[in-house]
Amino acid sequence: MSASDQAETIEKSIRLWPCNPGIAVSGVQIGLLNLYLDELVKWNRKINLTGLRSRQKMIHELLLDSLLPIPYLPVQGRFLDVGSGAGFPSIPLRICSSGPVFHLVEPILKKTNFLKQVIRLAGLKDIEVFRGRVEDLDEALAGKGYDVVLSRGLSLGPRILSCCAAHLATEGLLFTFQGSSSQPDRESLAGEGGKHGLFLQESISYTVPGVASPRRLVFFKKER
Repeated sequence: MSASDQAETIEKSIRLWPCNPGIAVSGVQIGLLNLYLDELVKWNRKINLTGLRSRQKMIHELLLDSLLPIPYLPVQGRFLDVGSGAGFPSIPLRICSSGPVFHLVEPILKKTNFLKQVIRLAGLKDIEVFRGRVEDLDEALAGKGYDVVLSRGLSLGPRILSCCAAHLATEGLLFTFQGSSSQPDRESLAGEGGKHGLFLQESISYTVPGVASPRRLVFFKKER
């Protein structure tokens, strides 16, 4: 498949996704998303950045829902991605929004090397990668008072909520992506978040192509 065909596949997948909340991407952004996926496919053959082998599955299961927070994000501010892995959701979000500054935290060296390579190839600005666990990077991240914290694939346990809340500014937003096997009810989410000064804003159910079980985007606002 040619580069133009691959880019068209990305554009159509985003535009025709039934759960798309009105996200539109430019031709330049599509080109950068295509470059990102090309690099992910290439690296993934050697070092297993994601268990998905099909490029189309990467689009459906990793890229599409990475864009879901866009309507709720501030256009400026400092964003922290906890456990960035192969770069979802923050690389797509950086490509599709020019205002915020992104800090990506990832403990695994091969993944941080990949993230730095993608950032360099795509010419992305205002984005930095930190190697380590977020709880061990207090000195590097201290005083930032992030406006947004993002976490994909981490369960909403007390440790994660406490750690993420500690890095949020007052009235900052915490976005988490939850799979079908980790979806506590709304009352439980609100109760657990409240213990850490987090007020549940939304719990949005959605599906991605080829996956029968629903997923959920959960986000909180820090009250104190």
